[in-house]
Amino acid sequence: MNTVAKGLTEDDMSVAAEYFAHLPARPWVRVVETYSVPRTNIDPDSWLNRVAGGEQEPIGQRIVELAENEYRMNIGDPTSGIIAYVPKGAVQRGARLVHTGSPQRTACTTCHGQDLHGVGAVPGIAGQMPSYLARQLWDIRSGSRHGDSLAPMRDVVRSMAPGEIVALAAYLGSLQP
Repeated sequence: MNTVAKGLTEDDMSVAAEYFAHLPARPWVRVVETYSVPRTNIDPDSWLNRVAGGEQEPIGQRIVELAENEYRMNIGDPTSGIIAYVPKGAVQRGARLVHTGSPQRTACTTCHGQDLHGVGAVPGIAGQMPSYLARQLWDIRSGSRHGDSLAPMRDVVRSMAPGEIVALAAYLGSLQP
């Protein structure tokens, strides 16, 4: 993509931006709360796939993302989506954390905006992939993701329990981008 983008003129970029701006928004991920998830294996492309036979296993405190339709995903169908399985009750717990915070933490809406679509340089977080959000929170918490702009987030995530990170990611992923 970088090679293609470097070759674009200002007019090309303007035409492409106008085209993509007029496409209807369609969620790529569907968040599903559950107690159990399909048993999975990892394919040669490092993608999780369901194990044949329909076996299930407990979800625990994790997010499991699988293709809505593995065949369509494997042939590169851009309309194929993802199911993000999350623990039962995670979306509601996440909503509480996002909107009210806690005695130790500021509510996410304070910096990311009431609609969570971002404010100025603070990014939008509504509708992001749950695994992406959880990974970013873990990386900020551990210090492997850093920078001056992340200083406020370090204080917020420092004391987060793993279940809180999963809940936040589940709720935010369930929202419209």
